[in-house]
Amino acid sequence: MKNSILKKKYLIKLILISILILFIIYLFKRLIFEQVCQKCIKIYIKKCIECSSAIIFRGLKIYDNEKTLNDLLSNKKSMSRFGDGEFLIMQGENIGFQNYNKTLAKRLKDILNCHEKNLLIGINLPYKSQYLNQFNDNAKDYYKKFLKLKMFSIAKFINKAKKIT
Repeated sequence: MKNSILKKKYLIKLILISILILFIIYLFKRLIFEQVCQKCIKIYIKKCIECSSAIIFRGLKIYDNEKTLNDLLSNKKSMSRFGDGEFLIMQGENIGFQNYNKTLAKRLKDILNCHEKNLLIGINLPYKSQYLNQFNDNAKDYYKKFLKLKMFSIAKFINKAKKIT
């Protein structure tokens, strides 16, 4: 009887350890293979109230204006600029002067994820607070609200390996 109880306790411990190991493997795979916030282990496209846009968009390669112009001119590159309107269209929304268009949304997504060496992608979103300082108060308020509502859905569109200016 005593042996039977010990075996059951041992089996329960073994099961709990196995579950814990599987859970750790699951978290590790999410960190490595999915776009997740390492602070809270949530997928970017789900709302993480703890993470700032700077955390969500970390890893972007940022060029300053001078380096961008230099690269465009000296290497004969082209540039595509993405701002709030382009991201809204890619999410299926209308903007003030452009109705949602499925073909346009797909083409914008294709361009954003293009791996063409002679194409720079410019993103005009002040996702770090230091970038907000260049805007007036109305624009600051707009971008703060916009990013709060949209940064997780925008993050899924951005190819972080691409040089973004």
